[in-house]
Parts: sequence; structure tokens; C-alpha cells
Amino acid sequence: MIQVKPDGTVTSHIICMDIPKVDAVFVGTGDLFAALLLAWTHHPKDLKAACEKTVSVMHHVIKRTITYANEMAGPGKRPSPAQLELRMVQSKADIENPAIVVEAKVLQKYSNLAG
Repeated sequence: MIQVKPDGTVTSHIICMDIPKVDAVFVGTGDLFAALLLAWTHHPKDLKAACEKTVSVMHHVIKRTITYANEMAGPGKRPSPAQLELRMVQSKADIENPAIVVEAKVLQKYSNLAG
């Protein structure tokens, strides 16, 4: 990812994250991911922290959603698409102040002054 700071400094990062997979299809996760990453790259302006917060929020929202969906579907049944709607309101606290559960590793970072 390339980041241009107000002073003209251009920073390029290569970040690696191991993200656990959930065996379900959710609607809206791409929109949520984009919104979270945009928000967290502005506050704080730290790409590693922004990625960790974004993916951690995604983890919390999806975990809460799949737990709810499985309870609603009942034992041995697959949840319906309606039951798999993201539990956004119920995840408000995690969205605002996520516990970091997925850590990022910075593999490479380059900085130079734009000119």
C-alpha cells in the first residue's frame, strides 16, 4: 500500500496478515472492510495499526454474526442468508474500540520525499 503524507513523504508498505476463514457467505463484508480501513487509516495514521483494527473488527462482527445465525438456524442446519446479515448494531463497541485479535507483520517499508 502506498501512503502520501501531508509533508509530501511517500511511504510504501508490504503487510502480511494471517486471517482465519469462516465457512459461510456474508453480504456486506467488502463494504464494511473498505469503510473500516478508510476510517482507521485516518486515525491513527499508522497502516499496520489500521490493518490490525480493520481485520480485528471484521473478526468480531463475523464471529458474532455466525454465532447468532447458528443459534437461529438450530442444530445441524445451515443458516439462511437472512440469519447471516452482519450484526452491526450489536457490534458497535467492537467497531469503536476493537480488541486486536489478528496482528499484522510489516514485511517491507520504504519512505522517500516526493519531489
